[in-house]
Amino acid sequence: MLNLPRATYRKRIANHQYKDEYVKQLIQKLADQGKVRDQFTYGYRRISALLEAEGIHLADATIIKLMKELKVQVNLYNRRHNSSYSSYAGTVGKVAPNCLDQSFNAEEPYQVLQLT
Repeated sequence: MLNLPRATYRKRIANHQYKDEYVKQLIQKLADQGKVRDQFTYGYRRISALLEAEGIHLADATIIKLMKELKVQVNLYNRRHNSSYSSYAGTVGKVAPNCLDQSFNAEEPYQVLQLT
């Protein structure tokens, strides 16, 4: 049991919610400041550093939670949430001509064997 009067407890809870609202507005403003081509580019670490510069210290988990609530997470190259990045660059180099007229298409395993 807490040794606090009920009014003090409720006042602290109300101040905490007010602080969260202020921080949410600040996070939204900072995230909008870092938008590039309508996509958020500031992650929780950069937001955390900018909040520190403003004089607000919050745990990383709190910042992540608030960013999730505001839906200002980075989804650019995020492998868990966005699989649109691919390093495939097509055929690299030159393909040698098939001078010996060899068939490289096999229907079964070990059908086409290259003997040297």
